[in-house]
Amino acid sequence: MIGLYVKQDSSEALQRKSSLIVKKEETSMTVASMILADLSLSTVVWWLVLGLIAGFLASVVMRGGGYGVVGDIVVGIVGAFIGGWLASLLGLGANGFIGSLIIAFIGACILIAILRAVSGGFGRRRT
Repeated sequence: MIGLYVKQDSSEALQRKSSLIVKKEETSMTVASMILADLSLSTVVWWLVLGLIAGFLASVVMRGGGYGVVGDIVVGIVGAFIGGWLASLLGLGANGFIGSLIIAFIGACILIAILRAVSGGFGRRRT
């Protein structure tokens, strides 16, 4: 009887665990669908344009030679996430394209500084 009771108890614990996993997956899917619901081709194009401009400006200001079109877009978009996170910590918000560009530019400059600090400040060698 004791063995049966323990088995039933572990079965209930397993059921609780699986229900928590299902709830976590439902929450993740809800967040993903909310993000993707607002995603359109024009939104993606604006992200790419904003990333390209912010990444290019940051590479010029940080006295780099640029990272190419794709590299500047990646630096700008990742910088936008960093800048947006820092702005939210400071309680700042950005309205419109110019505000978003400023936030992305600041974040891209921070990203380039971090990358240079981690890599020892060595850039690509051009021949």
